[in-house]
Formats: sequence, structure tokens, C-alpha cells
Amino acid sequence: MNECNIVLIKKPSSISNDISSFRPISILQTIFKIYTGTLLERIQDKIENCVSSSQAGFFRKRNTLNQILQFCTIIQTCREYKKDLYAIFIDFKKAFDSVNHSWLLYSLAINDFDEELVSTIHILQSKLGIRQGDTLSPKLFILLLEIILKNAQYDLDDCFKKEESNLVKVMIDGTSTVRFKLEFADDIVIYTYDQKLTEKIAQVIEYHARKTGLELNKDKTKMMATQYKKKLDNPIYEVVSNYKYLGRVVSMDLNGDNNDFNERAKATWRARFKNKELLNRADYKNKLKIYNCIIRLATLYSIESMRPTIMLINKFVSLEKKVLFSKKRSILLSASKI
Repeated sequence: MNECNIVLIKKPSSISNDISSFRPISILQTIFKIYTGTLLERIQDKIENCVSSSQAGFFRKRNTLNQILQFCTIIQTCREYKKDLYAIFIDFKKAFDSVNHSWLLYSLAINDFDEELVSTIHILQSKLGIRQGDTLSPKLFILLLEIILKNAQYDLDDCFKKEESNLVKVMIDGTSTVRFKLEFADDIVIYTYDQKLTEKIAQVIEYHARKTGLELNKDKTKMMATQYKKKLDNPIYEVVSNYKYLGRVVSMDLNGDNNDFNERAKATWRARFKNKELLNRADYKNKLKIYNCIIRLATLYSIESMRPTIMLINKFVSLEKKVLFSKKRSILLSASKI
């Protein structure tokens, strides 16, 4: 029951055929999935209660859009009041594959999960890391990540008291709350009003993550800043003008929405040509269904986080017309046949 086949799936953004460009997915036995799914049903509510509300990965009623909206709102507010904001996007190397099992079991024990359950989960896990393809594994990873972030926050408590004015306050359910991070599984963004404080938080998180087997990917960990009043002073991490956060291109300047529209347009045409054969065989009614269920979703992803300017709206309308009605690449030959 505990055996599986590993299938390597190439990462969408990878070009080379190096092994690091592939993601290992575990093809598990059906009985294993049923068993771990049953375990998850028993402990899911408790795991959700143990995890901070800033974590949105793999939880009910939480999704990428929540995180994108929160972060874009923070950027827009800082832009409006000309306030400096410093953000670091943390990336881990092979996060799911390098987890230390001792820490995984510790994260369960410290949250008062019973010994029998901890022993069962220990037996089900492989020698190193956790399986990608199992419904229970993402929740276990998030529970471990929560321990890392709590330990980091504990070490930073004194620093936060001194630097309270540099911490960002956001409205959560009508209450002003101090926040310095947003997480979606292992995609973490750290943000404050001070460069050195933001870098210190990232370094403390890196220190505690290393203890559990997680290693920061320095090549993919990036920094963005507004720099209205202060210029960057010897930044530790590579500084970029925009960053693709959870599939949405974000930027500290006014070009963020335009950059993301260009990304949406590329994704739309990719989705259109991936379904070319299916569209060629379908009648007009089914072509519309394919467009609405697959292609249009790529166009409208995270559109709620954009400022609805007339120029941007016209761009989306123009893109849709080209996909549907242009002579060379249209899905539908004429509007009259819809």
C-alpha cells in the first residue's frame, strides 16, 4: 500500500531538460489515497485551527486570489501615500522533497495530535520529504511551515516591539491587524516599511527553515521596493522591478496591471492553441463552452486585483474579440453564428 510510482512532470517555466526542471509526482495506490483521505478528514479542522490566517494554501474558502488582493491593496495604499514598502519573495529549493521527518512529527506532536495518529503518519511517509500527489501531504507541510514561521516570529518579538512603526497594518474582518507576511503553501512574501527589517525577517526564517531541511533558493528569492523616500542600501537579495506572484505579475509602480495584462494575453493564446484540435472538431455551441470553461479562465485570472481603467477594459475586450473573431486565429468565424 505504501509503494508508489514517481512520474516527472516538467515545470511550466522551465526550458532546459535538467532534472531540476522537473517536478516529481507520486502515482499512489487507490487504497492509499482512500486511507490518507480518511485521516485528513479526521484532522483537517484541527490543522486549520493551528495555522495562521495569513496562510491560504490548500484550505477551504482560501485561495490565491485572497493573497493577491491583499498584497496588491498594500502596494496601492503605499503608492497612494508615497510610503516606502519593501517586499521579499521567498522561494525554497525542492520544498516538499527535502522535509526532515523528525520535524514533521514534531509539528504534529507540539500541536497535541495523539500519538497513534503521529505513528501512523510516520509509517506512511517515505524516507525523505513528503509525497506530491497525496491529499494529506500538503497539510502536513503547511503545519511544519507554521512551526518555522512561529519560531521565527518568537525570535523577532523584541525587534518587532522596537520597529512597530515599520510594520504594515491591514484591515482583517474590520479590525486593524499587524501583518508582515502572506503565505500560499511555500510561496511566502515578507513585507515591511523598512529594508533592513524586511531582510532580517527573511534571514531569521531562512535560519529556522534550514533546521527542518528546507533550503532557501537564493537565485529565485527576489526583492521589490517602492523607494519613494529611501533608496535601497546594499540589498542582500536580487532586486527586481516586477515579480510573478501566484501567477499574477505584481509591480511597485503603475505598470503592474499592464504587465499582468500582457501575461494574461500570453496565457489566453497558449490555452487557445493547446485546445486547437478540440476546437476544430467542435460545433459553434461547444466551441463557446470550451472558450468559457478553459480559455476565458486564463484571460480573467486575478482580474479582481486590477484597477478597472477604461484603457485596461478596452484591452481585455479587444483580446476577447481577437480570440473569438479574428480571421486567422478565431474560435468562431462570425458573430452571427453564436
